[in-house]
Amino acid sequence: VRGWRRFALALQAILYHELMLIACGVAIALLTWSGVNQVGLWTFTALWVLRQSAKINLFLGVPVTNDELMPHQVRFLKSFFARKSVSAFFPLSVTLATAALVIMIQRLVEVAATPFDIAGLTLVSTLFALGILEHWFMLLPLPAITLWGWGIKHAAPDSKELEIAADGAVAKAEAHATIPDLKPSPPTALDGKLFQPKAVAFSVVRSDSVVPQAQQQQMCARERLEDQFRQAFLEQHARTDMGTARRNIGMEPAAKINGRTS
Repeated sequence: VRGWRRFALALQAILYHELMLIACGVAIALLTWSGVNQVGLWTFTALWVLRQSAKINLFLGVPVTNDELMPHQVRFLKSFFARKSVSAFFPLSVTLATAALVIMIQRLVEVAATPFDIAGLTLVSTLFALGILEHWFMLLPLPAITLWGWGIKHAAPDSKELEIAADGAVAKAEAHATIPDLKPSPPTALDGKLFQPKAVAFSVVRSDSVVPQAQQQQMCARERLEDQFRQAFLEQHARTDMGTARRNIGMEPAAKINGRTS
């Protein structure tokens, strides 16, 4: 989808989350409205504004989205990202954010008189500068996983992911399965009759397919049962053929010609 339809779907995807953020901002404003310390409200407002700017730029289009760090539960939001050249909103947002940062630094140098004011403005201006730097990362071909991969906890895959991976591995193994060329054995003489052994083809699975350990154990157990069944079937089949051959090769009744036994 495109245009306003895409915008409406994107808004529906994040609507409740954004409403919760606005509610948190209103709560912080009510709690700190008559207080002396307004650093919490400044910090929340600065981060919220920069966050909205970054999300709008991702929606309109940037060269680098850095969506490798998104959790599995919210990866559907990648469908609303546009990886293309920057839109006209990017220079406007970066310019306004830089102007706000310059005003903060100016107030820090000229207006701030107490250590409390200096510490508060330094904190907010530093976070604001990092938010602007995050905007510029949307233009640099530098994967975010390279910067923050050291701090990511690689969680063990759940049972559903293991099941999906196992199904994919089994499908891959079946797609690459090969049947060896089995040449029929020459017929052998058994009690005067020719006995032709039947060839059985066994599928060979390539070893380059990656299968989880639990799934691999189940496959090995199943293969052992199949091998035992094949062996028992072949032995039973061979005994049956041999018994039939022995029953067929018996003493023929004596024939009489002109009243005399031959």
